[in-house]
Amino acid sequence: MESHIHLGRIASGSADKTVRIWDVETGDCCRVLAGHGDDVNTVSYSPQGDVIASGSDDKTVRIWDVEIGACRQILPGHSSRVWCVMFSPRGDHIACGSEDNTVRMWDVGSGGTRQFASIHSSAVYSVKYSPRGDQIASCSQDGSIRLMDAETGVCRRVLDGHGSRVKSIAYSPSGNLVASGSDDRTVRLWDVESVKYSLAIPAGFLWSRIRLKGIKSPLETLEEY
Repeated sequence: MESHIHLGRIASGSADKTVRIWDVETGDCCRVLAGHGDDVNTVSYSPQGDVIASGSDDKTVRIWDVEIGACRQILPGHSSRVWCVMFSPRGDHIACGSEDNTVRMWDVGSGGTRQFASIHSSAVYSVKYSPRGDQIASCSQDGSIRLMDAETGVCRRVLDGHGSRVKSIAYSPSGNLVASGSDDRTVRLWDVESVKYSLAIPAGFLWSRIRLKGIKSPLETLEEY
């Protein structure tokens, strides 16, 4: 299960079918968001922090109002469990990946599907918007990372090199690099334009989430969290 933090509050998803919001300083549970019919695998705060998206084994994505704790929208469409959700940098769109091998992009305001992309041959474990919001990276059980156009859903680049399923990805702040973590026990750093990896870091354990933090020439700093 996954958690996400925003301004001193953590949102977490659980096998108890709920999303919970916690105060970082006190450790108290501030709110319980109930409504999913199965395990909640992923949660994401909007950039503004007023909305949370959650994805579940019940095959839906739900949009929650943080202030009142109510479900604003239920977004159906996936035919299997939802593994990941991510808001766009402006907070007006959502990308999500599923066990059904697809990436879906939703309009937060209308709840309508913007794009539907069947670009992987197996489950999609993570999706990330680029800092500008014009590109979406996805990674999969098929061992690949794919970079798609956020407007059209068309796959523009394929990053191949891992020897096993890829479960975590992150853009650098500049958007020029993508980091990926895999069950092959490596973290790889990719150049978005050349689609080649410039660094492969052996790891003795699986990194469930990674991010690129700050700018450290010539490469950026990897941080586990």
